[in-house]
Amino acid sequence: RNKHHVKNAAIALFLDALAPIIGVLSTYAISIPESYLAYILAIFTGEFIYLGASSIMRETFEHDYWKMMIPMTAAVLLIFILTSIV
Repeated sequence: RNKHHVKNAAIALFLDALAPIIGVLSTYAISIPESYLAYILAIFTGEFIYLGASSIMRETFEHDYWKMMIPMTAAVLLIFILTSIV
């Protein structure tokens, strides 16, 4: 059985639900110029792509190489096509 208490889980869920609200309210106090916003978004996007790719690469080595490589290649091509349209 899990050793953590229900109270600790409820507190963590409450804080997790409160974080987006605090984030929205902080936009009234903090103003970021649009020229910096593009760089900030690019950095965070790169970080999320890195985290996702590192997780996928780990899965690739645990399974048959071609069974994972073909869907990954198709997904990359699909993303490339969709982003080049927009």
